[in-house]
Order: sequence, then structure tokens, then C-alpha cells
Amino acid sequence: MLGKESDLMELSKLMAIIKTNPNALAHLENPPDEVKLLAVQQNGLVLKYINNPT
Repeated sequence: MLGKESDLMELSKLMAIIKTNPNALAHLENPPDEVKLLAVQQNGLVLKYINNPT
């Protein structure tokens, strides 16, 4: 099981990737809500990659 610190590092890496290329969301399986929100803020067209937008 990963610790919280490891989870935060993973989240920050994902956020950095999405800031650079929001279309990378298409290649992520079950991204956290924070990552999806950032991707949509960067490029609204990535909504097509989100299965259940809320």
C-alpha cells in the first residue's frame, strides 16, 4: 500500500503532465478529479476523454 506522501508525489507528477499536455488525460485510467478538472481548465476539449463528467 502506498503512503500519503507517495500519493501526493504521484498526484503532483500527474498535475505537471496535464499542465504541459492536457490531452495526456486520454491515456490515464481513472484519473483523480483534481487532474480531470485541471485538464478541462487547460483545454475544454478534453471533456471527451472523461467517462462521467460531473
